[in-house]
Amino acid sequence: VDFAKGEVILQEGSCGRALYVVTQGFALAIGADGRVLVRRGPGEVIGEVSMYDTGNRGASCSVVAGSAVTGVKIIDLAAIKRISVEHPLRMARLHRCVARTLAVRAQNQVKRDIVFECQ
Repeated sequence: VDFAKGEVILQEGSCGRALYVVTQGFALAIGADGRVLVRRGPGEVIGEVSMYDTGNRGASCSVVAGSAVTGVKIIDLAAIKRISVEHPLRMARLHRCVARTLAVRAQNQVKRDIVFECQ
């Protein structure tokens, strides 16, 4: 799926039933306060947390203004289940990608917490 620059890929508060793999261009996760939370590029995932915990989206994601078009692969819950059975090695790679994303997010949060505590 392609998105035009500035187009919203995920809307904060919407139901999370899929994750998205960026294949081309860049996407920004934007918090409710308008701050850019993270930038994701080719090979990185967005929407992973709410897909795994079946909750609502915690942030909106938009295509970076400088990118003409972003290619995004949408992987919904049905596809996750099918891939798990039919292609377990691919599923393992996807889980590693999501785990890496979550680990980086956790490390960044710890750094922000330390900075906040030191102020």
